[in-house]
Amino acid sequence: MKHNILLIPLFLLATAACFGGELIIHENAEKLPTDLMGPFVVTEDGTIVAVNHCAVHRSTDGGKTWSSQPVLDKERFVDRDERAIIRTREGTIIFAFMNDKERAYGKNNQGKWGEGNTDDFILPCYTIRSTDGGLTWSEPVRFQCLWCGALRCMIQLKSGRVVLVGQSVIPWSHTTLTYVSDDQGQTWKASNEIHIGKANSHDHDGAMEATVLERQDGSIYMLIRTTTGFLHESVSTDDGLNWCEPKPTTIRNSHCCATMTRLSDGRVSMLWNSTPVGADIFGSREELSIAFSDDDAVTWTSPVVVAARYHKDGDPWVNNQVSYPYLCEVTPGVFWITSMFGGLRMKVNAKDINVPKLEENENKM
Repeated sequence: MKHNILLIPLFLLATAACFGGELIIHENAEKLPTDLMGPFVVTEDGTIVAVNHCAVHRSTDGGKTWSSQPVLDKERFVDRDERAIIRTREGTIIFAFMNDKERAYGKNNQGKWGEGNTDDFILPCYTIRSTDGGLTWSEPVRFQCLWCGALRCMIQLKSGRVVLVGQSVIPWSHTTLTYVSDDQGQTWKASNEIHIGKANSHDHDGAMEATVLERQDGSIYMLIRTTTGFLHESVSTDDGLNWCEPKPTTIRNSHCCATMTRLSDGRVSMLWNSTPVGADIFGSREELSIAFSDDDAVTWTSPVVVAARYHKDGDPWVNNQVSYPYLCEVTPGVFWITSMFGGLRMKVNAKDINVPKLEENENKM
């Protein structure tokens, strides 16, 4: 597969105010009616639900107004912005998070990555559940005790099994694994760990922040963040309990995560930081692109930039990016896209993104 970025004329983008500078969004997008960050889920009656900052937030009017109530004890829990949520076909909402209250870097390494015992690095993972549309929630259940770098993706298979993508750490790089649940998130079983050798002796080396989808043939396809400049892929043929040896794709990636979503029309979307032409392949997260696949992520349309935040002198690096995206299809063909970095809160219709059709692409990934 081959990938080249599609340059989008500036007149196709519009600007909006953003902390520390300028956020550029697609001209056919509009700002969300809320500043809440995803991920979101939608209940059967159309209620939009999100969990963050130890509270559940619910909107019954398309995001215009919200009701909020605490769901986590702030004395014991702080849910990180990297999190995952799903509403199963059975109606159960499952929220997975890492608890910053218990975060620790070890007693003897002064917080330095690559030193000391990996067992001293602690960032545990929990789930809570709701069976009434987010009105009431179960007590948190811990399913991983030691370090997890991110929880960002959770899907339900055709079989009913729920698959949650997690992480662990080995001396001294990250590994990716999945947790599977056959009882609507009450209990979890871990898969084998996916490891990718060190690329740059970087504190984010290894396999990180993966995203998964179930293909029509029943296999599960995974795309993995690495420090190689390209996403890697792996496949499971037993519903997420065992993963094959990862291999590189030709999808250029600015050392950040991708987000795949199965859409209501059967296609797959992917949001990620495709490296801008001429930019440092490892450093730039200035452009957030979207591409679509109608063959289960075998080939993709050319990427279209839906949001950007270009370097501005004097801005800290963390502000020169639009990254860590979440996508929720709130109604068929209508996307809510938010980001952890860059302040993106946008709404756009899929039909207005003007992505070239697959058969028109000369350069497929």
